[in-house]
Amino acid sequence: MWCDFPSFPSRALAASVRRRLLTWFDAHGRDLPWRRTRDPYALWVAEVMLQQTRIATVVPFYERFLTRFPTVRALAEADLQAVLSTWAGLGYYRRARHLHAGAQILLREHGGRLPENAADFARLPGVGRYTLGAVYSQAFDARLPVVDGNVQRVLARWGRCPETLTDRPAAQWLWAVAESLLPRRNVGAFNQALMELGQTVCTPRLPACEHCPLRKCCSAWRTGETSTLPRLPARPRATPIAEVAVLAQRRTRFLVMQRPGHGRWAHFWEFPHAELKAGEEAGAAAVRLLKTLTGLEADPMRRLGTIHHTVTRFRIRLEAVLMGPPRGHAHRVANQRWLTLSAIGSLALSRPQRRLWELLVKQGK
Repeated sequence: MWCDFPSFPSRALAASVRRRLLTWFDAHGRDLPWRRTRDPYALWVAEVMLQQTRIATVVPFYERFLTRFPTVRALAEADLQAVLSTWAGLGYYRRARHLHAGAQILLREHGGRLPENAADFARLPGVGRYTLGAVYSQAFDARLPVVDGNVQRVLARWGRCPETLTDRPAAQWLWAVAESLLPRRNVGAFNQALMELGQTVCTPRLPACEHCPLRKCCSAWRTGETSTLPRLPARPRATPIAEVAVLAQRRTRFLVMQRPGHGRWAHFWEFPHAELKAGEEAGAAAVRLLKTLTGLEADPMRRLGTIHHTVTRFRIRLEAVLMGPPRGHAHRVANQRWLTLSAIGSLALSRPQRRLWELLVKQGK
């Protein structure tokens, strides 16, 4: 079942949308660092970072990343730990690993440049239809559409799409309409304008319709449905989980472990942590975990604090327990290290693990 708005707007309506949107964007588009360049590599980095991440969060990471890895070659030849460390705090770390792997492919097969043939770029890890369109429309003015969450919202309201956006018919309609609206030139600017409209005007709640350049041809505005469209899938309830983090200290060094090369936070370093058993107290859990992982015994000294964070559908409460001097003989495990706080601070740490490190730094002052 297709939406009740025509799958392809008339030529006159499409021309009107393009004209209104580009005029509005020229006057109201924000000055963002990736909008000042046509460098395909810089645009690639920006678009990957912007996936599921707010613009205000991305800007400092983008500038810092490009300072450290200014070219495809620099990124490809960098150690993965250096890449992850620079990315740390931005989240969704698979994006960084895909960027690094993609850069190595580009260096090996395309001389360190993004290929002019978009199909070759589409074969890189982590490059989907949105990333392809966003990068190549801006860098090469390729006539490729983009459909992210912001564009979905704009088009679903504009075309009064009655279906849940994750349903296949709605997704097909969104991409078809986005493609039908593309201009013959300034495609990158048009795609940016469409996303900008969703970010700043056609917002999820309380859209500023009075400032929208497409208001007069917006079906949801005409029917008074901007507050009920688009239709989104129900979010699953978050599952609460209680964990303990072991901050084991041996003189001036602390125990950290490196995660395996697959799964969440692959290759990242962390303080040992695990889920509490039913009815288990944090101190007792810390003793158990340290013994299991290292063979060492230690007494819990005090709790340093509690960290709350969310991972997908899990809401985690992490109790940080500082352990006294360890006793006994440690197992020899390749992924374990006893490091100073300074050395730990230079490692690739996830955001919750970085906050544990900050607790230790603070208690040492």
